[in-house]
Amino acid sequence: MTSNFSIIEQKLNDFISKFYSNRIVLGIIIFIMIALLSLVSVFIIEGFAFMLPSVKTILFFFLIFLFASVFIFFILIPSCKFLRIIPFLSYPEAASIIQNYFPNSKDLIVNILQLHDAEHSDLLVAAINQKIEVIKPLNFTNAINYKKTLKFFLYSLALTLLSIVFTLFFHQKIKDGAERFMNYSTFYQPENPYSISIVNDSLCCAYG
Repeated sequence: MTSNFSIIEQKLNDFISKFYSNRIVLGIIIFIMIALLSLVSVFIIEGFAFMLPSVKTILFFFLIFLFASVFIFFILIPSCKFLRIIPFLSYPEAASIIQNYFPNSKDLIVNILQLHDAEHSDLLVAAINQKIEVIKPLNFTNAINYKKTLKFFLYSLALTLLSIVFTLFFHQKIKDGAERFMNYSTFYQPENPYSISIVNDSLCCAYG
């Protein structure tokens, strides 16, 4: 007698793939949110404040470190796990996540995995098949937290719209701030709020 373990194996593999696909999408959204918020904020501040080169240099390399860290942690690592280049969710770990969403399944998935790893006999195979029939109708991918991804997407959309509004209102300030910030080692002198006009070409003055 052979077990129907391949059914559970396929369902677990689908869950693991979609789990990391969701993580990658969430990571991209988080990366965009952080990049928009930090860059627009820094450009606006520089547009008004004329930061010192030392301050701009620290901020510039901090942002590079921040963007690289967010990209590695939220996008690159989940992508490598999705492609199974580095260690990814094991079947027992995936089963624990799934069973938190389907409390009625109790420890059925874990029990199936344990029985499958045990020495096979017709009695064990029958027990595996019986448990598989109970959980076969369950859609494991429902255990993936898509609501969290949607919430972050809405936040990202709102932040994007807010950035567009700020760009429309402070277009020149943001443009000037971005240019000065990218040239972080250059000192920029704020323009005088007034102009000086010399009307005496000889530069001589009368005195008593």
